[in-house]
Amino acid sequence: CNKPCAGGESCQSGKCVSPTKFPGSLVVSASEGDQINSWIGSPSQMWTLCYRRTLHGANSVTFHNNCNGKGPSVVVASLNTGRKIGAYVTQSWSNCSCYVDDNNAFLFSLTNGFKHTCGGNICGSCGGCPYEMYCNSSYGPTFGAGHDWYITSDMTTGYCNLGYTYNCRVSSYGNAACQNDFCGSYNGWNITELEVWVK
Repeated sequence: CNKPCAGGESCQSGKCVSPTKFPGSLVVSASEGDQINSWIGSPSQMWTLCYRRTLHGANSVTFHNNCNGKGPSVVVASLNTGRKIGAYVTQSWSNCSCYVDDNNAFLFSLTNGFKHTCGGNICGSCGGCPYEMYCNSSYGPTFGAGHDWYITSDMTTGYCNLGYTYNCRVSSYGNAACQNDFCGSYNGWNITELEVWVK
């Protein structure tokens, strides 16, 4: 590397590289992991994989069996539209068939480098709309009323209707520009890989 690497970094291919906070991830690079942790406010947080679509199978029941009751989590997905998106929640997943209030939850786009906090055009500020996450054994990870980001039981398809609970980066709720900005389209996309990480 022609220079000493900072604490915790290692020299790889002539570059000082931070250790990945999502070890073995097929979706998140080391720098993207640092960005996610920065958005969360825990720069050194190391995460443990509880579910990977291509490893554990494309089934929402398996996701829930592996990840329910384990506290805060990060969901990351690569879509066939070229988008890389995700979410952070502080509450545990469950099979309650209910919305869960989580004022610290947010969606994010690694593609756009943007954190979508609660405060969508319909719900208003955090706390005014306690629908940040939706838990149901027949659903994949799902976020927001409406839903802002819904993943079906096959862990492959769903829809994006951003702007109800979580803010849009461009345009507003119900507008194709907001939906397309996050997922690439409202629906018709497929998840090529999805991972869920817990503390």
